[in-house]
Amino acid sequence: MIKETDFIRLPILKEDHEPLSYEIKDIIYCFKDFRILGLYLQQINSIKYTKILPYTKIKNITEEGILIYSINDIVDVDEIAEIKDAINNKSVIGYEIYSNTGGIIGVVKDALLQIRSGKVLGFIMSEGLFDDLVNGYSFLPLVEGINFYEYKIMLNNEEQLKILPQQGGLKKMLGIDR
Repeated sequence: MIKETDFIRLPILKEDHEPLSYEIKDIIYCFKDFRILGLYLQQINSIKYTKILPYTKIKNITEEGILIYSINDIVDVDEIAEIKDAINNKSVIGYEIYSNTGGIIGVVKDALLQIRSGKVLGFIMSEGLFDDLVNGYSFLPLVEGINFYEYKIMLNNEEQLKILPQQGGLKKMLGIDR
């Protein structure tokens, strides 16, 4: 598993681990299947990022960077229709999470992804500054019944019960997390 934020700024490496002049700028999601379609790349020392690395062309993901089979796997945005259609999908980081009654529950801070398939497993969420400080972030597993709208996620009562509190924050540091 890897967090979305761990992808950003990773270098792209050839099969022999030689770095290419690209780094990851953003992730392109397919919200229908909840998976990564590709990675938006920026050429190092450039302000433009118009190249795409389809997720299926990744050989391996390491701490050093992302290994690809060939430089030819890096393509223009227009070359893959599915990616071209999804290019304007906003990252889920920053989405607000609401209950079915309209009350805000939290905000998505990160997405947890399966490395091999690129599937979204769930979301790390903030339930407010004070709660995060005392208890740490919570985890919302991606289950059926979660409804995505433009820039927000709606949960019914059943899905709210699936939010998993994490052991962290001041309670963990002070040893009072039991």
